[in-house]
Amino acid sequence: MNSLFWVLLLVGTVRCSVPLSRPKALAPVPPDTPVRAEMARLLRESQTAFHAGEWERAATLFRQGYEISSRAGERRVAVRCLSNLGACRLAQHRTREALDILLEALPVARAAGDDSLAGTLEFNISSLYTGLSERETAVRYAEMALRDLRGEERRQHLPKLLIHLGTLRAQQGRMAEALELFRQGIQGADAAADLEAYTTGCSRLGEAYLQRGDLARAEPPLLEAFRIRKLDRLPALESSYRDLGQLRLAQGDYRSAFSLLDAAIERSARPGSPLPSWDLYQARGRALLALGHAREALPDLRTALRLLRSWRRAAPPGDRTRIRIESWLQQVYAALVEAGAQRYFATGDAALARETFEAAEENRAASLRALLAESHGGSPDVSDLLAHTRHTLAPDEVYVGFYLGETQSYAWAVSREEILLRRLPPRASLADRVGRFRQAVEDGDPSAVAQGEALFQALFGALEPRIRHKRRWLLALDESLFQLPFAALVTGRPGGAPLYLGERQAVQIAAGAGLLAAGARSCCQGVFLGVGDGIYNQADPRWSGPRRVSPVNGAPLARLPGSAREIESCARAWSAAPQAAVLLTGAVSRESLAAAFARHPAVVHFATHVVSSPGPGQDGSIVLGLTPSGHLDLLRPADISALHGQADLVVLSGCSSGVAESLPGTGLLGLTRAWLAAGAGAVIASAWPTPDDSGQFFVAVYRHLREAPAEGPAAALQKARAEMIQSHSWRSQPRYWGSYFLMANQ
Repeated sequence: MNSLFWVLLLVGTVRCSVPLSRPKALAPVPPDTPVRAEMARLLRESQTAFHAGEWERAATLFRQGYEISSRAGERRVAVRCLSNLGACRLAQHRTREALDILLEALPVARAAGDDSLAGTLEFNISSLYTGLSERETAVRYAEMALRDLRGEERRQHLPKLLIHLGTLRAQQGRMAEALELFRQGIQGADAAADLEAYTTGCSRLGEAYLQRGDLARAEPPLLEAFRIRKLDRLPALESSYRDLGQLRLAQGDYRSAFSLLDAAIERSARPGSPLPSWDLYQARGRALLALGHAREALPDLRTALRLLRSWRRAAPPGDRTRIRIESWLQQVYAALVEAGAQRYFATGDAALARETFEAAEENRAASLRALLAESHGGSPDVSDLLAHTRHTLAPDEVYVGFYLGETQSYAWAVSREEILLRRLPPRASLADRVGRFRQAVEDGDPSAVAQGEALFQALFGALEPRIRHKRRWLLALDESLFQLPFAALVTGRPGGAPLYLGERQAVQIAAGAGLLAAGARSCCQGVFLGVGDGIYNQADPRWSGPRRVSPVNGAPLARLPGSAREIESCARAWSAAPQAAVLLTGAVSRESLAAAFARHPAVVHFATHVVSSPGPGQDGSIVLGLTPSGHLDLLRPADISALHGQADLVVLSGCSSGVAESLPGTGLLGLTRAWLAAGAGAVIASAWPTPDDSGQFFVAVYRHLREAPAEGPAAALQKARAEMIQSHSWRSQPRYWGSYFLMANQ
């Protein structure tokens, strides 16, 4: 939920309103300030224009006022002009521009020596960062405001600032701190008889409980805020209607939820409404959907999506911010998918299949698209996702996108000729079956064959043969499906023996339709870079540094003697020319790796340990070896972009190298996403521990890739699996070859 405070700069004081999306008032020039008559005229005209809703004219006048006051050396007036210019942009819902303007004003306020003026700007900046989901930065500016506010301004605004900081702490999951901040802020507002701040505190406290799913504790403060706002005719009553509507929605009282949200939307249409309208429309649409009124829900959800696109463009750059926004906004896209799919199966309207496909794909890996657009050029958005998908697919390819829902899941199958929408089992059912099948494959359990056959039918059985028989499958996954070894699914048992999906089709995981690129890059033109047999512990006879303890997860890492043979044999399979290979072994370092990348390798093969990194949000790291001081040198996802690793193919043959958290909208995080974001064309990784067996599987992959480069790595991976299966050895079991999967957007 968006909470947005705007501290209004007025003559001689600072007033903080309840959360607003546009200010109620503007900051006039203090009458005792020696500013030229032209300045006074500009400020009068600009405020008149603002109150008339003439935002662009007001913004132009405020900018002129800033320039004049700056030249006159009137820094405080200049800050007020910039603050009001920011208010114009906020009133236009141009949040990012408003933020940039306040960041421009802050050093001017500090240069003026006015700590409280700087504190009010820091409060506003924190609020804007909150609205843009940049939580950590919002906390930092809120703490700065708490430090800088002085005197009367501090007494007046401290309760509001404490409530704001409490909201941020709750979003960070630091609920004990949040509750104490809420207590201090609400009590301070009550003591000061500041009803607006008091009701804001109650609302924020109730929202914090609501977001944690603690509905019983959420209800009393939300009802208290509603009661006071209703009795005292306070602003932001629509916020209480919204909060109570979302509470009733979470409680399953859908009729009450609809009535409350309907009232919130009606009130939010009034000038000065603080609510983000897309949030209201999506909540009312979800209530209608829960009531079984999918047709009535669709217009609300379409409106929410249209408004959301505009809001999303205002978000500041930064991958962490975009990932947070993706997860947060997925509920809007999910609701539209569910409403549209229900109507599609009721009416057969093909336009709804297209609309739901594009809704499902629009948010899928949007942050990765933005990263690639920033780093390598191009646009992060595709205007017509279905047309783009069809255009990029070859005649023998099919793109299958999944959405897992609580009561119904869906799959879209897109080829050059058509789009099909099919129902799937609910999320929980699929998650349970995926987990059991994956464990059976990993354990070598004979029941995996029957489970794999049943799961294949559940996911793909409803697709027509003309689709199932396409040679190359591109799969865009959701939630638990990232844990599924698709290659080990059983498509049938001709002659009694299982026929595996990965044996029959070239299967790859696609980040999303918006990232598909037409045509496959050739993968046999360039240098092979192999990294393996590093020095991972000080007992290694090759180690010449100091003797210190450098454990990972409580124990030193063992040497991987087979990994040297693996990269050597893979290099020979890649090319007979010695100059076409760079092999790093022993004392591997970031410096030696960076030097190797300077040769622009076509293929990068890591036969290394992969470990879980310390700290939150780290999904895994490549272990290069030991630093000169004897500590592990880890290549983390955040470090990979610095390598400019635009290789055609990156292979991570280490144990569980593809294991990572998956987030709604964003998809799979970790090393695979990091290499794709760095510009790699494709990444092969493993889903569970793999044997150190000199890389026989990858020798086959590179040999097939060299023999048929135009077919790409997905086909080479398929042929290598088939070769392993036909070997009739321990390598023919899915527990060996089923661990490896390919992620690519080609």
